[in-house]
Amino acid sequence: MTAVSSTAISGNTTGWRAKLRKASFRGVEFGVTDAEGEGGRRTVTHEFPQRDLPYVEDMGLATAKFTLQAFVLGADYMDKRDKLKAALEKPGVGTLVHPYLGELQVAQGGPYKIRETAQDGGMAVFTMSFVRSDAPSNPTGTVNSSRSAKLFGSAAGSQACSSFDKAFVVAGQSAWVVTQSFALVTDTLQTVQQVMHGNMSTITGLLGAATGYQFGALASMGLAIWSAMQSMPLSGADSGDTASKWCDVAQRDVDVTEPQNAGQSRQLLMSNAVAVNTLVTRLAAVEAGTAMADAVPVSQSAATDMRHGLTDAVDAALDASYETDLSTANGAELAADADNYAASVTDMRVQALATVASAAQAAPTVVEVSTARPLPCLALSWRYGGSVANESDMVDRNGIVHPLFVPRGKLEVLRG
Repeated sequence: MTAVSSTAISGNTTGWRAKLRKASFRGVEFGVTDAEGEGGRRTVTHEFPQRDLPYVEDMGLATAKFTLQAFVLGADYMDKRDKLKAALEKPGVGTLVHPYLGELQVAQGGPYKIRETAQDGGMAVFTMSFVRSDAPSNPTGTVNSSRSAKLFGSAAGSQACSSFDKAFVVAGQSAWVVTQSFALVTDTLQTVQQVMHGNMSTITGLLGAATGYQFGALASMGLAIWSAMQSMPLSGADSGDTASKWCDVAQRDVDVTEPQNAGQSRQLLMSNAVAVNTLVTRLAAVEAGTAMADAVPVSQSAATDMRHGLTDAVDAALDASYETDLSTANGAELAADADNYAASVTDMRVQALATVASAAQAAPTVVEVSTARPLPCLALSWRYGGSVANESDMVDRNGIVHPLFVPRGKLEVLRG
């Protein structure tokens, strides 16, 4: 008769034991004698009059709950006990290594119980309950770079206007200083208008009340100049082109040189000239960033040019300053205003550049191609650009005279 081993009868007794995990909670280890669990589905039973059978509504998985009978023992059991108590008393979600279920994210399902007896000296027994819970996820969002750029730009523009009102001096001055200072404003705005190709019709209305000795009729000369500048760009103009023009305004070359042996009135007029040009430079940088926040670059190379233009424009605005004596109260205020403007306009630049960089990801690239024979522009746009939508850009970019007959040679084409 063949003998049957006890191992063959009971099965492999080491299989399930090998899968057991060393139990712990928040890294504090303990032994486990009993483990209970609770789960299933959450249901709601609806009973209706005159119906024999109810309607059971499934509400999803029930909350998984675990109860562990745990222990710590040994000569140093008190230290182990205190560590486990501290882990159980911490708020929030923690990691439980369940001996049978593995690693779980759980929260306390209720107060723990602890038992210590003289009979079982050197051991503390815990009864712990847990509820399975994912770590709470914080709300996430993305920064609206375009709106942020406009908000920072608005703050920078207001600060620039406030500084200008302190630096531009006409109150109590002679008629010559007042009229010449007004002429500085109109001449500068006319120069800006030539760059922007905009409309000057509103400038007279905005500044007309300021002629002669009536500068006081304006609550803020700086805001009046800003309003005049904002009215210049042609309506419907491309935001990218508008931003580029404002960058040109900010970087314009202005030379305000005080003549030798100038009298007090001439010195004041020159100081006002510096103030006007400083304000226009600062506001031009603001308008460039605001326009760029709405710009959609036609290509990735155009986006790069826009970013470089805004960077240079803001640098020019940061370099612009008033001729003031920092030892005076007014000079100290202007220096503080300059710092505030610098912080706002720098933040505006960061957000505007982020907007352009994001838009550039979807923008096509400009490639150079060589054609072997004359072809219509529409066919070239389809062949090399993958779309007929870029035909007009090809005509403008390459100065094509006759779109139906494009000579062979090199062309720049939008692709994408």
